[in-house]
Amino acid sequence: MLEGLNEVRWYKLRHAYGRATDVPRLLRAIASDDAHVRDNAWHSLYGNLFHQGTVFEATAHAVPFLIELAQAPQVRDRHNVLAYLGALTRYWEVHHELGILGGDRNKPNFKEKLEQELPSVRAAHEAVRIGAPSYAKLLADPSPLVRAGAAYLLGHFPEDAERNIGWIRERIDAGEGDVVVRAASVLSIGLLATARTEATAWLEQILAADEPDGVRVAAALGLAWSIRSAIPEVARALLIRAAAAPGAAKEVFAQFPWDEADVQAYSIDALAVIGGEPATSLPPLIKALDDVAPWWSLGVARAILHMVFAGEPKSATASVNDLSTDQRAALFTIAQSQKFWYFAVNAKHVLRSFGLPGEREGLVAFLDGNRRTE
Repeated sequence: MLEGLNEVRWYKLRHAYGRATDVPRLLRAIASDDAHVRDNAWHSLYGNLFHQGTVFEATAHAVPFLIELAQAPQVRDRHNVLAYLGALTRYWEVHHELGILGGDRNKPNFKEKLEQELPSVRAAHEAVRIGAPSYAKLLADPSPLVRAGAAYLLGHFPEDAERNIGWIRERIDAGEGDVVVRAASVLSIGLLATARTEATAWLEQILAADEPDGVRVAAALGLAWSIRSAIPEVARALLIRAAAAPGAAKEVFAQFPWDEADVQAYSIDALAVIGGEPATSLPPLIKALDDVAPWWSLGVARAILHMVFAGEPKSATASVNDLSTDQRAALFTIAQSQKFWYFAVNAKHVLRSFGLPGEREGLVAFLDGNRRTE
């Protein structure tokens, strides 16, 4: 295993911290029987080959060895390998969709930086994509975590949507009985589905079936991502409930073998995507603001602001008296939140992207009738 590692001229390749000469040692460490050794290796790999959502020249060269590790039964924690491969394809999500970099996105050199990174991004994506047949075989692996990780990873390639959906559905139809694997598989199909196709019809069937809440919420999320405002009301209602009081679905999503799998955060983002009247969707979002982890609270606040301001920044001349009842309720909740302000710099980016004061004191002053905007 990993026999070809020494054939790669790692000293000529670069990652976040310089020459990639440490990569062979870290890849071998992933196969260690010692959990401490594996944990240290993952910590390093999430810092050098994949650093804050960015991939590098050396990243694509490491991918074939990661795919090999994912297929080796003797390697422990193979679900972590699959999760890492999925992370390597998330560049556009991190840099374009999450919105945390909203302020940086407007800087003159931001687009230039993205263009410089594109060759490495494309190379990493294609290197991971090549392994799809291997991931499909892992859908029948004895480990439920590996099966769930493989299903989710297949959902990262919309260019192969029809083929990958076929692989995943075949496994589900064959009688996949683990609820976590079923939910991850349905979620993956939702990532690949497009408006009004056979896949969305299948998701509606799952939604209407006698499935556990975690699986039905995954189907509702897929419908929100694919058909947006045309989502059935039963799916919208399920997402509203999952955002405020997810119950058993939260436990299912918490077992997914990748980071940041929070059913409340997923549901909140989906409610912002599908839009509609804030009267029904806003209360559960407000309730969830301090229910989720601090990092996810940023996403909740962004979804709330997107909903009440219809995705547009507040007018620079507007005062608190110009705000609607929903807008004032949203801003008062955000101002009073404990978790939202935990990451102050990121909170500032979220607020300023909507034309709002970026500091807590400034937001409070604005709501008190003082136009302080720092």
